[in-house]
Amino acid sequence: MKRLVFLAPMLVIAACAPIQGTPPITYNASSSDILATVAQLCPALQPNSLYNYFSITSVSSNAVTCEAAPILAMQILSSTPNVSVTFTALQNGTASSVAGAMNWHDPRATNRDAVNKIFTELDKKFTRIQTP
Repeated sequence: MKRLVFLAPMLVIAACAPIQGTPPITYNASSSDILATVAQLCPALQPNSLYNYFSITSVSSNAVTCEAAPILAMQILSSTPNVSVTFTALQNGTASSVAGAMNWHDPRATNRDAVNKIFTELDKKFTRIQTP
């Protein structure tokens, strides 16, 4: 019984946690160039057809976060939460490690299309460095 009492709060905490990102990808580019590109790309993407396009909500020296609200019909019909995507870039010399994570604020949602589209565009613009 003691285990259940301990386990219940842990499950609630886990349900609120963002979904796991992928391992970082390294590019031969500065972190500022990477993040500027991400900031340019995000507003042209939608998580899916039930959401508006992403808007930039936060920019720092090593991260860009964008958020998309549900379309008006979804806001009226249900309490659908916003979706956020965060890209972090850490520079080491002339290379930058880039990680992207999407948070649907729903532990059942695992769609990473927006993150994958950003990485596809980064691959077109910057040289990816293969890491062991």
